Amino acid sequence: MRFRILLLRGLLGGVLGGVVWACLLIFMKLDHFGSTWGQWLFIEMIFGVPLGIFLGGLSATLTWLIYRISGLNLGLPIRAILGMLLALTLWFIFWLLTDRTGLIPTPWQEDLVDAVRFAAALGGVAAIVVGKQRYEEKAMDRKQQNELTEPRGNMTTP
Repeated sequence: MRFRILLLRGLLGGVLGGVVWACLLIFMKLDHFGSTWGQWLFIEMIFGVPLGIFLGGLSATLTWLIYRISGLNLGLPIRAILGMLLALTLWFIFWLLTDRTGLIPTPWQEDLVDAVRFAAALGGVAAIVVGKQRYEEKAMDRKQQNELTEPRGNMTTP
């Protein structure tokens, strides 16, 4: 599969994942935001969509690398799990770098639920949209590989 197509699918999935995450975040606590929910949704999309684009591109690159190195064609659940693991890693890095002094402490269970929502919405959706190799594309890849390995011309030794 062409890397460019896979990457575009990942970026599109990232945009979709960013919108899903922003909507989840706002509509889960709609009573908290009141009549200003639209403004908060816009603000959350400003942060969610770029994160989703980054994670979608990363998921697409990882899927392509796995296919190129091992020839494995990842199915939907495996792609979703890989995307969620990438998103959880990003969440954990941000969580470690955040200065929480002066904030109201939250239980770790609540942080874990938020992290899983983030990972499912951003990483999972983006990785699912990436898709997998199609049979025609695999055949074309094999044909290109055969052309590269076959000797060219009629070479004779003296």
